[in-house]
Amino acid sequence: MSDVQVVLTIPAELLERAKRASMDVNIFLLDALEKGVDTLTQREHKPLTREDIEAAITVSIERNASGLYPQRQLGQNIAGFIVSDDFDEPLPDSFWLGEDQ
Repeated sequence: MSDVQVVLTIPAELLERAKRASMDVNIFLLDALEKGVDTLTQREHKPLTREDIEAAITVSIERNASGLYPQRQLGQNIAGFIVSDDFDEPLPDSFWLGEDQ
């Protein structure tokens, strides 16, 4: 595993408070990042239950009903793209084999 440099902008007041508390900010950030990754990894492997799915659906319904998020409207980009007449035709072997034509 190789090291990667990350640049963070931290408010000066927050950094001063950390120094007054004798906190090593580098160690604290690395520790927080590791704990965050572990937490996300655990969530990813947890199978969804029926309750999880129902809760997510309820949140989505409430979000849509709030009116705070605009709904998509059909027909806004009608001329946004063109489908070629030969769209359903099989692709040539050169496409699949990577040969230049």
